[in-house]
Amino acid sequence: MKYVNLLCLLLLCACTNDQKDVRELLNETNSSHEKLKDYLFQRLSPAQTGVDFQNTITQTEDINILSWDYLFNGGGVAVGDLNNDGLPDLVFTGNQVENEIYLNQGGLKFEAVSQKSGINLKNADGKPSWHTGVTLADVNNDGWLDIYICRSGIKDIYTQPENLLFINQGDMTFVEEAKAYGINDGAYSTGATFFDYDKDGDLDLYVNNHFSDFNRRTTFENAQKRIAANPALLQANSSHLYKNEGGKFIDVTAELEMLRYDYGLGVVAADLNNDGWTDLYVSNDYTQPNVLWINQRDGTFSDEIKGQMKHVAYFSMGCDVNDFNNDGFPDIIAVDMAAKDHVTAKTSMASMQPAYFKKMTEYYGYVPQYMFNELQLNRGNGQFSEIANMAGTAKTEWSWAPLFADFDNDGLKDLIISNGYKQNSLDNDFRVKLRNRKVELQGKPIPAAERMHWIQQIPSYKAKNHYLKNTGQLHFEDKRDQWIQSIPSLSNGAVYADLDQDGDLDLVTNNIDAPASIIQNKTKGKSYLQVELKSKTNNFAALLNAKVLGFKGETIFYQELTLSRGFQSAVEPLIHFGLGDLNNLDSLVVKWQNGKQQKLSSIEVNQKLTIYWEDAKDKATNLPQRAHRTNRAKSLGLDFAYADNQFDDFKKEILLPHKMSTLGTEIAVGDVNGDGREDFYIGGNLNQAGQLYLQTAAGTFSAQSVAAFTKDKAFKDLGCLLFDADGDQDLDLYVASGGGGEVVGKEALLQDRLYINNKGDFKRQLSFPTLTTSTKAIEAFDFDADGDLDLFVGGRNVAGRYPKSPRSYFLVNDGNGNFEDKIVTVAPQLEYAGLITDVLSTDFNKDGKLDLVICGEWMPVGFYQQENGHFQNVTAKIGDPLKLGWWQSLIEYDADQDGDLDIVAGNLGANNKFHPSVHRPMKVYFRDFDRNGTEDIYLSVNYEGKEVPVRGRECSSQQMPFIAEKYPTYGQFAAAEIGDILGMKNIDSSLVYEVKEFKHTLFFNEQQQFKKTAPLPMESQMSLVRSMALFDWDKDGTKDLLTVGNLKDTEVETAAYDAGLGTVLVNKNGQLKSLSVQESGVSWSGETRAIQLIRLNTGKTVALISKYGEKMEAYFLP
Repeated sequence: MKYVNLLCLLLLCACTNDQKDVRELLNETNSSHEKLKDYLFQRLSPAQTGVDFQNTITQTEDINILSWDYLFNGGGVAVGDLNNDGLPDLVFTGNQVENEIYLNQGGLKFEAVSQKSGINLKNADGKPSWHTGVTLADVNNDGWLDIYICRSGIKDIYTQPENLLFINQGDMTFVEEAKAYGINDGAYSTGATFFDYDKDGDLDLYVNNHFSDFNRRTTFENAQKRIAANPALLQANSSHLYKNEGGKFIDVTAELEMLRYDYGLGVVAADLNNDGWTDLYVSNDYTQPNVLWINQRDGTFSDEIKGQMKHVAYFSMGCDVNDFNNDGFPDIIAVDMAAKDHVTAKTSMASMQPAYFKKMTEYYGYVPQYMFNELQLNRGNGQFSEIANMAGTAKTEWSWAPLFADFDNDGLKDLIISNGYKQNSLDNDFRVKLRNRKVELQGKPIPAAERMHWIQQIPSYKAKNHYLKNTGQLHFEDKRDQWIQSIPSLSNGAVYADLDQDGDLDLVTNNIDAPASIIQNKTKGKSYLQVELKSKTNNFAALLNAKVLGFKGETIFYQELTLSRGFQSAVEPLIHFGLGDLNNLDSLVVKWQNGKQQKLSSIEVNQKLTIYWEDAKDKATNLPQRAHRTNRAKSLGLDFAYADNQFDDFKKEILLPHKMSTLGTEIAVGDVNGDGREDFYIGGNLNQAGQLYLQTAAGTFSAQSVAAFTKDKAFKDLGCLLFDADGDQDLDLYVASGGGGEVVGKEALLQDRLYINNKGDFKRQLSFPTLTTSTKAIEAFDFDADGDLDLFVGGRNVAGRYPKSPRSYFLVNDGNGNFEDKIVTVAPQLEYAGLITDVLSTDFNKDGKLDLVICGEWMPVGFYQQENGHFQNVTAKIGDPLKLGWWQSLIEYDADQDGDLDIVAGNLGANNKFHPSVHRPMKVYFRDFDRNGTEDIYLSVNYEGKEVPVRGRECSSQQMPFIAEKYPTYGQFAAAEIGDILGMKNIDSSLVYEVKEFKHTLFFNEQQQFKKTAPLPMESQMSLVRSMALFDWDKDGTKDLLTVGNLKDTEVETAAYDAGLGTVLVNKNGQLKSLSVQESGVSWSGETRAIQLIRLNTGKTVALISKYGEKMEAYFLP
């Protein structure tokens, strides 16, 4: 979270002067019910509910945000039936105020009973307590819910924070017995969750803790040194796992090797891999990444986050686990502090140092972390795809408690997130002032007399809580101002519960300096089903993490009973399904932790079912596991691994959006030796020769040592193509050379190469034309119909000068394999057409002559028609010139099954932070703006009608120092538009490109026009589509579409495009449908660059997949 020395991007929500606080709006609410009648939610006042709890925090010279980072993390709330009257009651924890219990009287009326309950104790040392998280469980199996409260606080000011267990006496009094049970955890705790991790039938406990020393924790390295010098420090401060042994809890954290130096803020217990055993997801603040504790089913856990997730949120607050896309697999969200507001983001932005990012990921081996919320889509095969940017959940202000639940009862789980922070001590302008003062003091602490002066200067950031409606397309729609009369607040802990027993979920939030919010859900006209799980023998452990699955046709409704969710809070122990317009469910299955299940059929809606654990007799079965495709590369004799040259593009091109040094590698397939079997060539990196593989009679492959390739290993292969260059009926090899900043000043390495095949022996043609451009896309076609193959070679980039358009080439064949570049006369409009990534030749106007279609970065899919031996750009006439993208790949395909060939274009995908459109383009400017002899690039986006910079003041100033001089404060920079920053004269003389579309797109061929377009299904939009192939997957006689692609090498403030696992899009009557991982068995993860299909001598078809910096892979297709 708030770690100054990490220099991290902190994105907060600003509150304007005219925004109303909670108390003012509550007063309005009482007198203006008419205004609220159309909202889904209605906020009720303390006068209406009787809930007047207020978590007021007062700062002093010793207790303030400068002395303790976690001062404003707030309190929690838990909900459950404490007096067994059938109504859910409320428990609030206070930081500087007492905890409070409210008994539900019905009709959304509550009675405070804490004074007689005994949950507020006097500490023996006379110091106050600081209470944080709260959860409920029947710890002693007597049929009454008990209360577990966590404690934290400023060391030496607040009492030693041993956690508290209040045992319910059955008369609304409670006795504190944490020590007697062995769970008086003495670390600084945020929250806890009860669950039965070893399936022995009793409750175990995980307590989520954080280290207490913030001021000395300046770097990860320093912390490691302190722990090495004092191992007891780790045991004392780590989160702890307690095993229940006969009613007494034993700390087994060290025994299970789970001790960690973390700042845990959120934890959820759930079966994340559907193996029937409960796992843990822990969201951590600061440098340490989140933890995915996978239950090994032998009493131990293993952190598998790096193997199952590609990246996570950086400063993770709370988290939740639930199945939001109704596929039967639990998904994960963890929230950060990412603001949507441009000004707030830029005033709170500090540099995310690339060197530090590299150290943490490569040297320490941490999973990459980015300063956005994470939304991990469970793919059901031990892999998660992080899709927050695509789903619309990446930026939700300074966030605390995310909660998945179906709030509008339409059958899809929505998302509500609590937000706000009382004082943002990391406002950059404030930090600069404070840092200057500390310099003046020469290392001495701020004098006591000055502290309140400094505290009063810190800006406050209230934020509206987020209400996000699930649209059913892997996307959430912001409903903050449609579902509720929204107000900025300081909300921390939050829960949902059906407080008024009307079949929908109400909300409760614990707010700082304002009354707790009781928010009534007024959903009408939609069906629901509630399931209450019970034990006749009061075995509470048997109920937790039971799974309830509802089935209607092919639709699955899935939920697991786990109580601790979000942040410092616990929801009602009730399964709730919204069912939309359904009248019934075909069946309902409950899977219990003891391996038993029960199935009920023909379930009526709009009721609460009570199901008892003891009634389950059948053996539980997991959802059927479908196809799984194994990497067959090793058995096929394939061991090629594309090297990683480890070049840092961002060292000189600081504002580059992504690396240009990691573009390889491609695969070329063809029968090289004329034996009737397909072979292939895969390109190499700098100082790595490309590799030729010949297919054997057994359908395996043999790596060939080719002297010409070894001799040219200094080159970097970006593209390759097997074709008959010299008309001798065998396949020759063209290799496109290129690179990014690593080849600047080494222009000789940009020379493309033609290798002539002489009975399987390749020799480089030395008379080949000089090509000194970084190239990638190659197309061989007989454009002039003279019986030989000519070449179009697309320029990919100008090394070290992104995004300047490189030169492309049109190589005309004389019939004997000798080529001459004639682009100036044959296709002058293609000479500097853009940063070309792919090309295909086709007769798109049906005149008998081959035309060209190209794509690339910062350009449209371009159509070039051949007329009288020359190529003319007809994109404006037959294509869509407004669809400017970062296009990556092309394939010709009759997608709509109307008899003509459409074009599919792979792009960046929808899972990005920019989301440009026709009316809100993203731009790049290229010029020597600071006049220091080197060209600069600067990216902009449109924010509320204003063109503003993508990057912040600090990194912008590193590239162009005049920016810091022009804007001395972060606030001034944040208020500036691009024209102000760069100057209109500079802009007018700049090279400018735009992007307006990032989705993968199908261009329909309609009477030789390609203006009608449609995005590919959302499941394919999770990452780049670098490469595509066609294959009849389902054997229905129609070709289907296969895609691959990822890119991890973004600049460090932009989340990597790494969510892709490959996609199989089957064609059903002209409609493309994405197969799930379970249906296809496809999991082509990692830095995939190309897919090529090759036919084996055994009759099988294999998908060859190249990967940057990794071994290639090969998969049998069905």
